[in-house]
Amino acid sequence: MQFDPQMVWTALAAAVSVLLLVWVVRRWGHSLRHGGRVDRAVWEMYAAERDFSYTADPRHPRIRGVHDGVSIEASARIVRQRTRRGVQEFATTILSATHRADLPSGFLTRKRNWYMDIGARVFGGKRVSVDEDMDAFFRVECRDATRAAELLTDSEVKKAMLALLVDLPEAIVHDRAVEAKLPGMVSDLSVLDQYLDRMTAVARALRALAPQVDLASPEEVKPMVTAAELPQRRETLTSALQRIGGASSKTSAMVQTSALRIKPYEYELEVRSVIEAASRLGVPTGGLLVRGLLARSPWRAEISFKPEDNEAVSELKMSDFITGIALVDEVRAPSRVVECSAVTPPMLLKAAPHPPSPDAHSPRGTGGDSPT
Repeated sequence: MQFDPQMVWTALAAAVSVLLLVWVVRRWGHSLRHGGRVDRAVWEMYAAERDFSYTADPRHPRIRGVHDGVSIEASARIVRQRTRRGVQEFATTILSATHRADLPSGFLTRKRNWYMDIGARVFGGKRVSVDEDMDAFFRVECRDATRAAELLTDSEVKKAMLALLVDLPEAIVHDRAVEAKLPGMVSDLSVLDQYLDRMTAVARALRALAPQVDLASPEEVKPMVTAAELPQRRETLTSALQRIGGASSKTSAMVQTSALRIKPYEYELEVRSVIEAASRLGVPTGGLLVRGLLARSPWRAEISFKPEDNEAVSELKMSDFITGIALVDEVRAPSRVVECSAVTPPMLLKAAPHPPSPDAHSPRGTGGDSPT
């Protein structure tokens, strides 16, 4: 049989094409499993509901916060491509959970697969053997093989790692964080929660077993404080309203306006008037309504107080500065007015200056220049 190089190259090209098609189909199917559509408004609402910070970058939106006691970040890289259907957006999601565990240098754990094993044989790379359960599913690399095996044979760590493999096979665990890179934008929020649950479970298990310690005091060795353990300050109503004005689109502004009703805010208000409070149907509630200007903001606020706060509210004067906690009921963006219900009684920050006496600058009031 005569050797035909052209047939060999044709067969190789066909095999490569089939493998590429399989890879594309699998990647596309996985992106559909967690939503897959580019939806920035969904991420923005997700961040607002959970009190996470959100960066509204049209190409690189990012969520940062604390999920189950672990600092997390979800970001997306979005590109636009012209197709037969017009201009379409495609995204890649990157998830990260900082475990703050004291892992040995070079620690890396990821799902085991055949091409990884082939690559390790060709290019080198020492694999750490843990036990039958872990070796069957994971490839572990570490400079300290003994320490890596001790960590991964812990029952809680092993359970969390196997659960992570089932729901998020793309995840890797290294000496700084648990990370995953996914095709598409994870727009199904229940799936996003599930991914973060699995990642933070691994992070908590590792940190509980090997916490990073603070060696500042040689007499007392204690675990280092994580971002999740720092005191969280309540957001002010002024800063929340500023996000509406700085929204990148009408959709973003609508999301921010809807998100205002989710949680209470701290406010600072310069009092302008105090009147009787009434419901939307015009029925008196028995409480009082304070109207005024929000500090460091062009917005005005109308804060309705409960009847039990009437004594404190009735003592307020025009130009008093008050503070407290309130829930947002309605936002009238065109007129820049926000309607709120007070959660706490008003607390006086700064009393209004007393007006000067009408006789303060009169010669008759001083007595020194009056005629005898």
